[in-house]
Amino acid sequence: MRKVKKLRLDKENTGSWRSFSLNSEGAERMATTGTPTADRGDAAATDDPAARFQVQKHSWDGLRSIIHGSRKYSGLIVNKAPHDFQFVQKTDESGPHSHRLYYLGMPYGSRENSLLYSEIPKKVRKEALLLLSWKQMLDH
Repeated sequence: MRKVKKLRLDKENTGSWRSFSLNSEGAERMATTGTPTADRGDAAATDDPAARFQVQKHSWDGLRSIIHGSRKYSGLIVNKAPHDFQFVQKTDESGPHSHRLYYLGMPYGSRENSLLYSEIPKKVRKEALLLLSWKQMLDH
């Protein structure tokens, strides 16, 4: 749930400002009607924390599975990103590439890190978008 605080001009009392919070349900309501509904009341004016925040209730098993899933997916994302970069300058003066970049990364369709490399050209036009293609160093 994302909490967004908005300020708007109160239409009844011109010149005074009223604040209200908007959750995802309220954002949908604002998009369709343009004004908050009157049955919700002014939750920002009350100091009751229960009225300000709406929290979905879960069982202990549900919370455990949510935490397990979030840790599992964050680990997958971290491991998929290329890491451990090593730049090596090429000694071949006549070739089109000046450096070779070695790194560990996860190729498409793989579940394990592999040694990958990309070759960096000697001349790069500043107005051109440079996309390096990766190649697998070892085939297995």
